[in-house]
Amino acid sequence: DVLQELVASVTLLDSALLELCQIALSSLAVDGGEVGERVQLASIGIVQAVFSKYSQHRAVLIDDLLSTLGKMRTSRRNLRTYRLRSRSADSTDSIQIYSALVLQWVHGAARAPREEDILGERTGDEAGEDASTTTPDARRSGSSMAARNSYAESRTVAHAFVHSFVERCIKRDHVGDFRQLFKDFFEDIVLVLDRPEWPGAGPLVEAACLQLKTMLPSIEKPDVAADHQALVNIAASLLGAAVAK
Repeated sequence: DVLQELVASVTLLDSALLELCQIALSSLAVDGGEVGERVQLASIGIVQAVFSKYSQHRAVLIDDLLSTLGKMRTSRRNLRTYRLRSRSADSTDSIQIYSALVLQWVHGAARAPREEDILGERTGDEAGEDASTTTPDARRSGSSMAARNSYAESRTVAHAFVHSFVERCIKRDHVGDFRQLFKDFFEDIVLVLDRPEWPGAGPLVEAACLQLKTMLPSIEKPDVAADHQALVNIAASLLGAAVAK
């Protein structure tokens, strides 16, 4: 918690930030029972703080997370240790810790419009007014545009992560492992899609479905390699699960 507050409140050198995030992400691949889970929760808080504050490092953090997932032992994969808020007394829903982190990345990329955002989005004559003379209609217009821009940033993060993930599924190295990892991740984001406390799920499911849909035209081609055909079948299965949800 102290490190997370430090990252959020103090501007750190790029080298220190990236090294801190690499150490934090490496904890996701470590076994450790309850103590390990607490360390992982603290670690994703640190990485989330960096991701939210330092947008220039987002691509590196996405790549580092995927590299960490690829190095996980089989016993660490598909462990859903991040418990969701209970909907009923007997609810035991949970997701993978890295799925929770990515959902927070997407959610954190959007933020409530600040005064300077609202004033900065005005156009024409409105842009020459100071804050004290801004009309209610102009403020509403500026607020609406700032909110749309903020949501667009969330969608950008979601598409960037999903694209990088699917690219790993296509590459020959560890291709089978990443396909299973992607299936598990997709199941997690679909699970929380209708939960208002996880607004990042919507952009992620949208990005995943758009990416998977591009693979479907290959499904009827007889000359498609068996390896790629397996990926196409996975895409069709996951899209079906999303539609059913």
